[in-house]
Amino acid sequence: MTFEKPKRNKLLRSYFMTYLIVLIIPILTVILLSRESINMIQRDTDNENRTLMAQASNILDTQLNDIRRIGTQITGNTSLLSLQYLENPLEYPNVQQVFQVKSNLPDYKLYHELIYDYFLFFDCGQLVLNNSITYTYSDFYDNYLHPAGVSKEDCISNGFFRGDYGEVASLQ
Repeated sequence: MTFEKPKRNKLLRSYFMTYLIVLIIPILTVILLSRESINMIQRDTDNENRTLMAQASNILDTQLNDIRRIGTQITGNTSLLSLQYLENPLEYPNVQQVFQVKSNLPDYKLYHELIYDYFLFFDCGQLVLNNSITYTYSDFYDNYLHPAGVSKEDCISNGFFRGDYGEVASLQ
């Protein structure tokens, strides 16, 4: 009887080793293939994201160049330059010149999707202008712009319409 027991253990070990090898080889194969698949998917995803980012960057650069071109057109408009030093622009006889300049301004929102509206500020005469409206700073403040906690007088006197936002922000 003792003779059969070691033989039985030897047979059990042999089957167990075969079973273990048959079990471990597919598991290792699946692990290696899964790891390689994950790495390949990650590389493809990174490449696609880089391509999309490059396309978005090119689109954004094109849009910003268009806006820069529009800004250059506006600043190069000689009729606008005549309004820059005009005092009392909404009084006779200056009002005719203001309305003539306004009527010659293009409507940029018709052909550029990023521009909803634009406003030109003339500090000397406290005039706000675009292709469809003409306001004084005071009226523009009342109708369009009301920074929280800042009075109309503070906005006008501290240069908010000139782009000096720091002084107005410090008033809040």
